[in-house]
Amino acid sequence: MLSRDGWERAKIVTEDLEYLADDWRPSLDDQQLRQDSPILRRLLVDDQYGHAWRDLGLPDQPFISAPELAAGLGETNRDYIQYATAPPGVTVANSLLAGGQLQMGILRDIPKGSGIGVAPGYGQQHGVILAAIPPDVMAAAAATGQDAVTANLKPGRRHVVGQPISEFLDSSFALILGIEITRRDVIKYVANKLGGAHFDPSRNRRGDNRLKLLDSFARTRLEIAGKRPFNAVYVELLSIAEYLAESSDASRFREAFRKTPRPE
Repeated sequence: MLSRDGWERAKIVTEDLEYLADDWRPSLDDQQLRQDSPILRRLLVDDQYGHAWRDLGLPDQPFISAPELAAGLGETNRDYIQYATAPPGVTVANSLLAGGQLQMGILRDIPKGSGIGVAPGYGQQHGVILAAIPPDVMAAAAATGQDAVTANLKPGRRHVVGQPISEFLDSSFALILGIEITRRDVIKYVANKLGGAHFDPSRNRRGDNRLKLLDSFARTRLEIAGKRPFNAVYVELLSIAEYLAESSDASRFREAFRKTPRPE
């Protein structure tokens, strides 16, 4: 039987989901994103949505659908990737088409003679890939008349999969210098480190090496006409909000709550 506290939690979760579904829009504004990040942390990372889902008697976990990183990388040589991201949400990708440019930079020094390959795929609803091809590989390819960059940078396709929340949070959003960064990492990074719920510039705790990688990737900036330069990490945060807002299970939860009377 649903307790009064359980009903109150379900009410708060419903209100958050209604905000995302009815009022939220992709905003290329740092302040708005930081303000939205605690909602995502509360619903997903703190699992308030999952707890409320089960309180209402719904089975197992709610599902969320999102693009896979691996499918987006295709046959790109992972050894040469400086950073690569999963495709963004469709609505988010469309909001990035307002005109502007993507400022991408090398995260780790590379030897002279290296080749740089870039796949700035936001406009095509794909992810971003930046690869550095070593000089010896470039030289060997040139000796046989081949294009080493094209041979090693082969983006794949946009492939969306549905996952329970726990798997969604642990799914990879990016590959940065050989380390996979999860969607859970992104939410916690913005909410706990960039000022969503807390501002914490320290990176000396266990596991903070992943946050340092996000710091480096955050130097990749989107410049959209009439907007301030936009931290590229926020593209994934926006996308996570989109995936949650548009999920069929979020609608199912809201409908189940509407049919649930408040316990006396």
